[in-house]
Amino acid sequence: MKTLLVLSFLFAFLAVDVNPAVSQLNKAASTVKAQSKKIQIRQIDLAQHTVVFQARGVTVRPGQSLIVTSRDGAQCSLVVQSLKDNLALADSRSCAFAPSLRVGQIAELSLAEARDGRAAGDAFHSSGSPQYGSPGLSSTMSRLKEVVPAGELTGLAAFGFYDMTDSFKGDISANGASAASTSNSETAFGLGVEYAQYSVQSFGYYIDGAYEFGRDLKSINVNNQTINYNPKPSVAFFLIGAGANFAISENFYGFGGANYNFPSVTNGGNLKSVDGKLGFEGGVGARLAGQFTIQGLYRKLNMTGTGNGFSLDNLSASGAMLRGGYMF
Repeated sequence: MKTLLVLSFLFAFLAVDVNPAVSQLNKAASTVKAQSKKIQIRQIDLAQHTVVFQARGVTVRPGQSLIVTSRDGAQCSLVVQSLKDNLALADSRSCAFAPSLRVGQIAELSLAEARDGRAAGDAFHSSGSPQYGSPGLSSTMSRLKEVVPAGELTGLAAFGFYDMTDSFKGDISANGASAASTSNSETAFGLGVEYAQYSVQSFGYYIDGAYEFGRDLKSINVNNQTINYNPKPSVAFFLIGAGANFAISENFYGFGGANYNFPSVTNGGNLKSVDGKLGFEGGVGARLAGQFTIQGLYRKLNMTGTGNGFSLDNLSASGAMLRGGYMF
């Protein structure tokens, strides 16, 4: 209501003096732009030609145009069709680069509509002419709260990763004595899936599962003596993890949590078994080119093992990792 009063005052000046009107229009444009920063894309359905926006602290009406800007500065307009609470459903067919839109992208209220003091589509809709619309529009709105809870962005991602860790450290205990040991290994690759919820400037969560392909152990160092493995043992992992994330912006976030591993050893020799324990992880991530993501993290896997006449205590593998994925 306050914004409408300011705009009405501005429009009254337009009929009297051009220069003051231009100054007031610039102020109104700045106000609208500041408000529009709270309008974000929450869901994109290209098959239904629909885009769901979430408006925070700004009023959006059916028939209004929301302006989105591409990375190269191009702009397009999406007309709001329906509203449900603070979620607005818009038609994407008027946007030339609709396939390049991304979740979390900022939208603006049309400044042309601010100048007219009404939504550009008001006369069109009041005339009784059919709206843009798309198949399933009503059913989409009825399910909107289930699909996109307010303030949340959820998604399933598939990813590949490279573990740069090249050693396993622990204590070998036998006959009442123990010694620190380091097993030198190859690095490893893996594949996984993740389900995550993000919210800009708020906490979310993630759950993931992965398989890390086997890596060879090359040698072991105990009491400053190095022994080469022959044959070389190989260890692979099934991994699960869960934790919290915090989205700094629509494209950058941090995360941290716990992990658990299920190791599998081949050519273990006198080693009977290796069991996983609780570990931890943390890192930062970025969204690139829409649904593509990249993460850098530090991870520590904890284990314990038993063999013929000895045990492996405080066994761990810790180091940096790179992950790249695609969010569906």
